[in-house]
Amino acid sequence: INLSAKLDLLDDILFPWNGILLKGDYENSSVEWGSSLNYHLYRGMGDIYYTRKRNTYRLMGYYHQGLNDLPAQHTIISDGSQQFAGLKEFQLQGNTLFFSRIEYRYKHKKDIFAHIIINWLTTAKSDNSNIYAGNICTGGVGITLISPLGPIKMIWSRGPENIYTNTNWHNLFHFSAGYKF
Repeated sequence: INLSAKLDLLDDILFPWNGILLKGDYENSSVEWGSSLNYHLYRGMGDIYYTRKRNTYRLMGYYHQGLNDLPAQHTIISDGSQQFAGLKEFQLQGNTLFFSRIEYRYKHKKDIFAHIIINWLTTAKSDNSNIYAGNICTGGVGITLISPLGPIKMIWSRGPENIYTNTNWHNLFHFSAGYKF
């Protein structure tokens, strides 16, 4: 069983200026109903944008919790530094995840924007329920250029190589170009 709800009041899907996006999901797989897997997954996400003159503020939060035999593909956030500055793709994972993002965007010219990003991992519980992580703050800075081929974004960020050990930190450079499909 999968129940989903979505409220999308963003003014632009590619480069939002104002609005709110809320998503909620519940997934239940039970052997009693003929499934080979037995798990529950709760997931929620909120994203708010507010622009005043040349300044855009973004506040985003994400939470998911899986119970029982949750498959590994449901525990991974694949977007990496696009969702959480400082982390590589597939690095943000766990049966329980709760993090937030604050972003400030400044419009330098009509097609050039500067970003400052701060992420805070409040809590993460790995697939092995004995390993926890929490209270990790990462950040990044970057620039976005609006081109006829779509936005070109370059972000430099710093974060741990592994959220569960939180010992070695590294620098990451994220580059994306074109429209999201």
